[in-house]
Amino acid sequence: MSHFNLMPAKYGHAFSRRRYYRKFLLAAALMALLLLVPAMGLCASCETVRVTYVYSPLCTICEHSGPSIRAAVNDSMSAGIDVRYEEHMFSSREGRADMERYGLSSVPAVIVNGRAIRPGDFDGDTKKLESLLRRAISDACHYKTPVTLERKIVKVAEKDTVSVVTIIANSGTEPVYATIRGGTCEGVSVVEGETSWEGTVMPGERQYLAYEADISRNVRSLPPQALTYSDSLGEHSVSCPETPVFILKKLSVAAVFIAGLVAGFNPCLLAVMAFVSAMALSMKGRRLDIIFNLLAFSAGLLCIYLLMGIGFLRLIESVPSLTSALKTAIIVLLAGLAGFAFYEAWQVKKDPDRASLFKSFVDRYKPLYKKYCLPASFGLGGAFGLIKMPCVGGIYVGILGAIAGSGEAGRGLLLLVAYNFGVVLPVLALGALLVLGMSPEKVDRLRKKHRYALKLATGLILATMAAGFMLNVI
Repeated sequence: MSHFNLMPAKYGHAFSRRRYYRKFLLAAALMALLLLVPAMGLCASCETVRVTYVYSPLCTICEHSGPSIRAAVNDSMSAGIDVRYEEHMFSSREGRADMERYGLSSVPAVIVNGRAIRPGDFDGDTKKLESLLRRAISDACHYKTPVTLERKIVKVAEKDTVSVVTIIANSGTEPVYATIRGGTCEGVSVVEGETSWEGTVMPGERQYLAYEADISRNVRSLPPQALTYSDSLGEHSVSCPETPVFILKKLSVAAVFIAGLVAGFNPCLLAVMAFVSAMALSMKGRRLDIIFNLLAFSAGLLCIYLLMGIGFLRLIESVPSLTSALKTAIIVLLAGLAGFAFYEAWQVKKDPDRASLFKSFVDRYKPLYKKYCLPASFGLGGAFGLIKMPCVGGIYVGILGAIAGSGEAGRGLLLLVAYNFGVVLPVLALGALLVLGMSPEKVDRLRKKHRYALKLATGLILATMAAGFMLNVI
């Protein structure tokens, strides 16, 4: 049997070219990834190495040593090591400081991360100098710091202040002399204690630096804190990352309950409740079964909130620098969802009988629901929670963070219960009405009748929340 190609040749060539371009772009992306990953891995595992060359323009050995030193530095940089190279004339202010600090009596000398290579180490042999410098740069690059820095923020009981505790630990085998400064910013008012310290930290010892401070509302995190220390290999530095600030005192039970109530309101809720109630009645024939199914739905809703909220919190704790990025992402997502809600309201205004996306999902869910009933209600609650999570994620993560960082577990759990009760109250209220005699068909008719107003209200709520995040109100 013969076949006819109904597509014109020019379109066939166009599709062939598109497939070729896609393959080419994919291959180029993979090649770039293969080239970048090793370099990224090397840079991530290698510390910055500072090399200082101290010389005299009248020194013959310096004249011969300079090219060897620069060659060793350039080769190390070509190998992916981050080398910061400087040259100081011995009579300059920086050169005199180097000579005095490292006890240098003659030049040329090379200082690698605080460790000096002196003229007597190579006796004028530039090849030996180059070899010593390469080895010193490699050792400094792979040097494992024995000093760790950790910072915690907890609320002071019965006070309107927070306590900031910085822990300096030395896991090495020799004493280190450490100096720590910084870590505060505008909006942080120190009430008691010190924000800087210097002294010796013995092997296996931990030093604690603590202070109490008032933190203004617009401060969402403390900036990184830097520590410099010296050991037998020279001077080194470590830093504590940006630390999120959660202040529980700003939250009240009433405010948290209202936040949960606002987050719990959603036009799709009417469609879901009508579906769950109708399915429960059709399968069991008893209105009491509606309550069990709605409780299972609420459990699934709260379960997904808890899991995702803790996940967001752990992510922020592990990578504090993502806090601002996550906040920006939530604002963009809320603004996008608000725009989509307004678009849906406009579409419903044009065509009141237009099919709902969530209603279509619920209809596809019917076979699974008929088979599993209560577990299906739990799963539907989880799916509904995923759809609503962008609307409540920021508030929920803030509450979880406040509980984790405040040290007031009892009060924190009370806030969490208030918030969760606000989230599920619309579900329970509607369930009570259904049990008392309201038919699921009436709920669905109510949803269809006020569909435009509900979608418009949803868009306004989402837009208001986006503005609240932008203005640091939420």
